[in-house]
Amino acid sequence: MSSNASQSRIPVLALTSALLFSILAWPVGGQAPNPSNKESAAATEDSEPMAIGIGEELVVTATRQETRRLEVPANVSVLDMQQLEDDGFLVAADELRNQPGISFRRGEGDNDAFLFVNVRGVTGNHGNDTFLALVDGIPFIGGDEEVLMDEIPYAAVDNIEIVRGPVSALYGRGGIGGAINYTLKNPSGRRASFDLSAGSNDYFAGDLQLGGSFGGDHSYFLSADMVDSDGWRDHNANSRLNLFGRGVFTLGDRASLSAYVNRFDRDYEQGSVIPTFADGTLLDVAGGRRAFLGSRDIGKDSESTMAALRFSFVPNAKQIIEVAGHARQRDSDNVLDFFDLFSTDPSSNLLAVNGFDSVEDEDTLFLEATYQTSTKRTRTIAGVSIERTSLVESDFWTGQNGFTFECGFAFFLIEIDTTTGAILNRDHPCFVEREHQLSGDTDNTFLGAFAQTELELGTRATLTLGARYDDFERDTVLIVGPEFAVQPEVNDREDNISPKVAFTFAVTPSHVLYANYGEGFSSNFGPIWQWDPSRFIRNTRPTTLTSVEIGAKGSALNGRFGYSLSLYSIEQEDRLVFVTNPEAFVDFTVPSTIATTGQQFGSDGLELSLDYRYRRNGRLALRYAYVDAVWDELVLETFSGPLDLSGNQPTGVPETTVGLTWMETFRDRFDVRLAWQYYGDYAITQDNTFEGGSYDLVDLGLTYRPAWTWLDRVNLSVTNLFDEEYFFLFGGSRSAVTTAVPGVPTQARLTLGFAF
Repeated sequence: MSSNASQSRIPVLALTSALLFSILAWPVGGQAPNPSNKESAAATEDSEPMAIGIGEELVVTATRQETRRLEVPANVSVLDMQQLEDDGFLVAADELRNQPGISFRRGEGDNDAFLFVNVRGVTGNHGNDTFLALVDGIPFIGGDEEVLMDEIPYAAVDNIEIVRGPVSALYGRGGIGGAINYTLKNPSGRRASFDLSAGSNDYFAGDLQLGGSFGGDHSYFLSADMVDSDGWRDHNANSRLNLFGRGVFTLGDRASLSAYVNRFDRDYEQGSVIPTFADGTLLDVAGGRRAFLGSRDIGKDSESTMAALRFSFVPNAKQIIEVAGHARQRDSDNVLDFFDLFSTDPSSNLLAVNGFDSVEDEDTLFLEATYQTSTKRTRTIAGVSIERTSLVESDFWTGQNGFTFECGFAFFLIEIDTTTGAILNRDHPCFVEREHQLSGDTDNTFLGAFAQTELELGTRATLTLGARYDDFERDTVLIVGPEFAVQPEVNDREDNISPKVAFTFAVTPSHVLYANYGEGFSSNFGPIWQWDPSRFIRNTRPTTLTSVEIGAKGSALNGRFGYSLSLYSIEQEDRLVFVTNPEAFVDFTVPSTIATTGQQFGSDGLELSLDYRYRRNGRLALRYAYVDAVWDELVLETFSGPLDLSGNQPTGVPETTVGLTWMETFRDRFDVRLAWQYYGDYAITQDNTFEGGSYDLVDLGLTYRPAWTWLDRVNLSVTNLFDEEYFFLFGGSRSAVTTAVPGVPTQARLTLGFAF
């Protein structure tokens, strides 16, 4: 760590520590029971449950065992999918709004095509590889080792748990910043409902849900969900169909089987970037922020089918054995425009892109067995897992191509006139359509084994010890170029051990302190084009992250006030970097680039959540986060030699985020929700010359529950109520702002919910 980086973070830790201990100076009094003792804790909890906060709510993701949220030694959020939809949820990552410590930018294509998500300031090497997405506790990661955010079956999701901090000790790779677990819907008695929605930009949606029981103790849940929208920008249409079915079968007194199948079909168009001048001033383009400056019909078609079985056996009251199997098959067809920094000229109203097409066929198999046991003072969970993904991918490029004077030394260049949207060089003799550049057959295999024990230390404290061992391997065979040249097979095999230590202390039955230490890792496998042996020499190891966190959580005022405060310090190293191969200067037959690992990153921060029920039907919620992120070591390869940017802030990470929500229920039938979100400025360029991008939004939600037997609810959601004009800004150059992606304007949606 550089000394400057260390000194800059010392005041942050001092201030946040002072704040933490001032909150913890709560009157204690008397002997407090250990909150992990369920019976004693339940007997001493405040009789009136808290409105929105830390109470008897059970969570699973952070510990892999049902645990009261109060007792979990981590910062955990729980979101209800129905509430998110009533609040105006539209596309992936909307669930991350107003979540302390998490921010994101929507990149090329807007919607959810290119998301740049950071948790606690941790940014990725490629795409969303800094956090782990789980669907029903099973990793939801593609063959390129990126979270498949735009393919999560939101229509089948019941609730979402967000865990901040590394989770690799329980789940393996990917969980360096945290985990988001999308829990799918389960049978819950007899039900029949239908939601019908209509909204801005010809948005229409329908959702049919059926549930019940059969054969005595067996139950089922079925849903069919359809969405169709023109989108708010030109060339921004989106259609989706999701079919989901789940059955739970009771097998005697001690065993049960849960099975589901989900079919997901989606077809969506993608918008385009808007060029900027170096200082971030937007270029005046035809159509304004709604404009589409694309080369052709860009977008993505994706289809996936996934199925899972989970068998549970309970030999006795103190043991649980589970075996889970998951299979997923997905096909996707991407047509994209990648921004071309070197050929774009805003002063000449010229936007340059590189046309890219990718066809993917992917199969994933996952199998895991876990064993849970408990004694009077311990809870232990252990398990083994295997995951294997096979990815067959073909990549094609479109544009003016050729490193000759005749072809203009261009790489699949497409020139677009920003004043008219016309393509200027389509008739160039070197312009090609869908020229093959790469095909690959890749197999990823992940083997893991983990164990975690929670040990009660007296009546107040609990110590958690855990670790996981992972062995992972990739085998890749590539065919490159228009001549379809077969390359030698590339293989890489790595392993990693991820430890975890956590401690909780019950100050009172309703106030808990915790501390944890954890490590996370990512494989650094990345996209398959980085494995082309004709271009890259690979000499990598996994990215690792260490985290120390202390926090406090609890409730007061007879359960009307809840709080959660977390302070953390993290260090990440061995990020993936690309350096010039020195041998390429004298031998043009060798690969020009070395893919290796290096660079160090650090982040300190504070996350605060306050919830107050000021009367029976009135609530206030505050979310605040401060992130002090810095590159401890960042040395980049440039034409003029190494460029040292150590001590700079990472791009796209706002220092401050704030959310304030007011909720009120009138006459027990009419809910009003008003939410304000603020995201501060962030570094746009790597050299930190330009900062900006701050914005704040106001959302409104109204829900009425009439006293009719068939009409369950009427909901109106309005997001970006005051039509704030904001942009996600990017610096494709290290020292200049280059592109902007406009944020979504006001969107209104009316939903009628019918129950039968």
